[in-house]
Amino acid sequence: MKLLLKKSNLSLGGVVVALDLIREILKMDNILTLYQIYGKQSVWNILREVRILIQHTRQRILLCFALIVLYVFTGCSTSNFGSKDKKSTEDTINNTKQNTPNSNPEEGSTQNSTSEKVNEIFSLEDFFEGKEFIFAGLPADIEESDVIRKYGKPQIYHSGESFEDRAYTTDNSVVISYFGVDIRNKVLTLKVSESYTGYSSKGIKINSSKDDLLKAYGNPSYVYENEFRDSETTYYYGNNERYFYFHLENNHIRSMGWLIDDDNHIIQNKLTGNVIKKYIELVKIIPAKRHFTWYYNGSLDTGKVITIDDIKEEPHGIEILTKSCREDRSGEVPLEKLISSDKYVIEDNKIFYNDNIILQNPIQVGNSWTHEFTLSPSNTKGNAKTTITDIHGKLITTETIVSNLEGFKDKIYKEINIYEEGKGLIEKKYNVPKIEDFTMHLLLDKYTEKPLNTEKWYLR
Repeated sequence: MKLLLKKSNLSLGGVVVALDLIREILKMDNILTLYQIYGKQSVWNILREVRILIQHTRQRILLCFALIVLYVFTGCSTSNFGSKDKKSTEDTINNTKQNTPNSNPEEGSTQNSTSEKVNEIFSLEDFFEGKEFIFAGLPADIEESDVIRKYGKPQIYHSGESFEDRAYTTDNSVVISYFGVDIRNKVLTLKVSESYTGYSSKGIKINSSKDDLLKAYGNPSYVYENEFRDSETTYYYGNNERYFYFHLENNHIRSMGWLIDDDNHIIQNKLTGNVIKKYIELVKIIPAKRHFTWYYNGSLDTGKVITIDDIKEEPHGIEILTKSCREDRSGEVPLEKLISSDKYVIEDNKIFYNDNIILQNPIQVGNSWTHEFTLSPSNTKGNAKTTITDIHGKLITTETIVSNLEGFKDKIYKEINIYEEGKGLIEKKYNVPKIEDFTMHLLLDKYTEKPLNTEKWYLR
């Protein structure tokens, strides 16, 4: 292109206008169709402007060559006029109008019209899995030029923190309100406005309520809360570098869009900066499978076997009933004194172990909560503060501090737990009364879908 400009002295604007016209003509069956869509005068106005730009002989040769190409590829002789039946021509016009961003290419102005208000159905699941996905008439794997070709040029260009921002005006006629591109002009995120009339495969659309959204897709993976406007939140769903988000105002969806986040660096930066909070389906932490069994090794031969005895679905959440057996290598303690029963209760945003809140959304470093704590097996009670101290992949580390407990050093009981999604508790460290500077340690050795010994579940 640069060599062509250098040799011909043709302006870049002229080339763009000419190429736009050529591209549109190549979509048509004949020049009559183009006239009916754009108008005869508009077509000749463009050709006139191109002619004005041509001042030298070499430039005239280029224009002649372009016109020959148009003649050959479009069949613009009079013998082709009206060669198609009326219905076929009208279908071509209607389809092209719907996909044409600007009805007058001469102006080169932006357009993001209501003609794109199609009632398309899109699937979040297809987007997450990288399958065929159409949203606002565009697939996910696109470049900036694809958006501009369909919707016209944005009015706002801005260099953002994560990508180059592109935005359209916010009047009621727009469909695309915003998109962002990387340095290669690949679109990384695209958002529609309130005028978009498509809806998800589960019926979620603009103006759907927060309750409908949660009922359809459950708790989001991440939540952005506007610290200056309590009425605004954004829910992010997805993982593995693909996210779909819904922006809510006053508990109703006002816009929605998708984000492709290579290496999850955008999400991670938002988490690190406390811009968004991570929410997960807590039921994924503790495996709710009857007979699922954990085998732990412990300090001073205090290993343990825990198995899920029953699962109940209650109005307040899922109850997972477990029974455990402490290890006794001495063989002197009766079995009934080694076995105990416990219970997990998984609510929407909390997990209880017996009466203790062991995890709570949002799953984010620094999130903390206070609660009453019961220390077993002594049933000693105290006020506790639990804090999420680390998140690494599927691992979540918490620290619980209980103060004013008699018998402990400085009257403080400290417990560190590490949970893994799909496995539950995999490691626990805690101090014991009357023994200073000593920490008990419980570590998951293995887990099985059912006890290794089905008749005597408490045996390894």
